Amino acid sequence: MTKLAQAFLTGVFFTFILDFQFFLGIKFHYIDRYEIDVYYNILFADHQNLLYLTPLVVIIGFMTTYVKNVKIPLITLGILFAVTLLIYIPSLGEKVGAYMLQKKAVEYRDGRYTYKGTLYYDGRKKITIFDDELQRLITLNKKDLQK
Repeated sequence: MTKLAQAFLTGVFFTFILDFQFFLGIKFHYIDRYEIDVYYNILFADHQNLLYLTPLVVIIGFMTTYVKNVKIPLITLGILFAVTLLIYIPSLGEKVGAYMLQKKAVEYRDGRYTYKGTLYYDGRKKITIFDDELQRLITLNKKDLQK
């Protein structure tokens, strides 16, 4: 049982580092590029996907704890870290951020105006949209929008 707990905690630790680096690259090259007002912790917490993270935790934990040959986990973790760090390439970080966060051809209405364009970020209280008519990035309060 102790070795199983060790495998789980090791998997969580390495997966957290990989996930942290992934979202930090998105923050640097997508969120900061478009000057979207969102705190990193909120970005990180709101976009976790347990369907992807759980198998990664299990695989990494099993490999680092139960595989006798040390080279296999080291090479695998090295490759995973290298792939995660690729998101620090500005063009790739922006593309991944756009793939995850952007929605094309959206429409929002408040009491007086209709905004049509590309949604850049859907936050907890505000959304950031590039309005096609105004040709600029604007931030809208979610509480002011009509459903």
